[in-house]
Amino acid sequence: MSIDIQFLSFIAMMIIGIYLGAMFDTNERLIGRFNGNMMLSFLFQLLFWLIQALIVFFCLVKINNGQVHLYFIFTIMFGFWIYCSRCRTFYQSLLERVIMIVCQLIYIIKQMIYIMVLKPLIICYQIAMAVIGFIYLFGKRLLFILVRPIVWVIRLIYRLLPKNVRKYLVSMAGIYSKIENIINKRKP
Repeated sequence: MSIDIQFLSFIAMMIIGIYLGAMFDTNERLIGRFNGNMMLSFLFQLLFWLIQALIVFFCLVKINNGQVHLYFIFTIMFGFWIYCSRCRTFYQSLLERVIMIVCQLIYIIKQMIYIMVLKPLIICYQIAMAVIGFIYLFGKRLLFILVRPIVWVIRLIYRLLPKNVRKYLVSMAGIYSKIENIINKRKP
């Protein structure tokens, strides 16, 4: 490995150390949301560190064909120290602002979806239910108004009929109910 590649690897590992420090703070900030669930927190941490290891290895492969030297590890630690001593407070404040902006954007998007999609659907549903309720009540009243005179006429005719005919009609109604009971009993 030539001096140029070693110097480039040294600089890249220092940048990766700074990057790992920033990602560590990001991970710690985001993992706080999973405080109650230990299994989810463990899986998130495991996935995070696997991804970081793959990123470091990918950088090594691109720079010097994946050769690992002991001084690379020290260089990563040096980059992490530079991050902790010089960049941490700036990055954490920047991270908080970004998280706040993302949360506000998510809130705005949720509100827009509610106002533009859900609210009209709710209003349409309420209007449809009001129209159906009105049609039902109107139909019920109309049927009552139309059927009531017919019932009065039938009662009047029934009262005007002689007693023999009334008894015959009552017996016919009894026969009908017996036939209906027999038919209902035969149904499986």
